[in-house]
Amino acid sequence: MGLTVFGGNTIPTRTQTISDVKTESALIHTGLCAFGGIIVRTNRIKNVIVNIYDGTDNTGRLISLPDMVLKRKASNDIWTLSYDPAIECTMGIYIELTIPTGGAVHYQVVYEEG
Repeated sequence: MGLTVFGGNTIPTRTQTISDVKTESALIHTGLCAFGGIIVRTNRIKNVIVNIYDGTDNTGRLISLPDMVLKRKASNDIWTLSYDPAIECTMGIYIELTIPTGGAVHYQVVYEEG
């Protein structure tokens, strides 16, 4: 199924999904998909290090900057990162989080299935 555009080409249509809330590194989706973004909320900890992989674990293809640091600002404990267009993934989406100073983190991932 797809969308027919000018010139008769067909573009696959996808359903955008938001993951359940996660609190640690996790496999978000398995198989063909596209990573659209991530929303991260902390309990006002200083920094969170994030790596995003096309794969089922942290041995997959890195699709984010390596060891991307989300730095806390004085009054903000929510970060968002989005890509338009979404990043194509063939194996799945795996999120790896590290909190060097300890603390709690909650996040959700926006992705397209198929």
